[in-house]
Amino acid sequence: MSLRKQIKKMSFTLITGIIVLLFFSSCGGGGGGGSDDNNSSDGSVKVTNKTGVRIINASIDSAPLGIHKDGVLLSMSKYLGDVYFNKIDENSGNIFITRAGRDTEILKSIAISPKSDTEYTFFAYGETKTDNLRFTQLEEPILRPVNGTARIRLYNGLSGQNDITASFSSFGAANGNLTAKFGGYSGELTLPSGQVTVSATTNSGKQLRQVLDLPNKGELAIVIAGNLEYGFSTIKGIIDLD
Repeated sequence: MSLRKQIKKMSFTLITGIIVLLFFSSCGGGGGGGSDDNNSSDGSVKVTNKTGVRIINASIDSAPLGIHKDGVLLSMSKYLGDVYFNKIDENSGNIFITRAGRDTEILKSIAISPKSDTEYTFFAYGETKTDNLRFTQLEEPILRPVNGTARIRLYNGLSGQNDITASFSSFGAANGNLTAKFGGYSGELTLPSGQVTVSATTNSGKQLRQVLDLPNKGELAIVIAGNLEYGFSTIKGIIDLD
């Protein structure tokens, strides 16, 4: 091969490599208010210590719900959709919750004086058709799990179920349980990261079972939602994403 052809071939290979590198550098996760890369080098969830708010939508017939602070839309949350904590300043103000496409129709207004290093979750439950859409507020300090573990909390959005208990097991070994009243949430439980089987029994006797992945050093909201009258119930894990 001539010297000129060798130089052309080397140049083509170099340019191709640069294009591929640029392409993969530009790819990554992301979403409203979140980090461009949600996983650290050790496989853990990448999080911050910024004060933030989110809304978990467990209302079975609700349109996506918007959360606003002082008139600014922070994010929308569909039914059992994955949601980010949206960073907010620590100035006192008002949180408004609205339906998609109806920003002037305020479903809930909450005065808030945000604290440093604190996360606020607004849990939507009930049904809109019966004018029974309600909201529960959870305020919790940011305390991240240690390496090799994950922290979970149970939310009960299952209409017709006054309270529900979920049990957790890994590799056949029991790891504890949590109980939450309808529209409420449980305390926290720290488990080894990795796969966990979530089991619960409804008032109607239906057995619920779901295998979830607990991210290393991550936090997971485990939501049981649906409506017993309709014969529909489900378990969903929502990762605490910043």
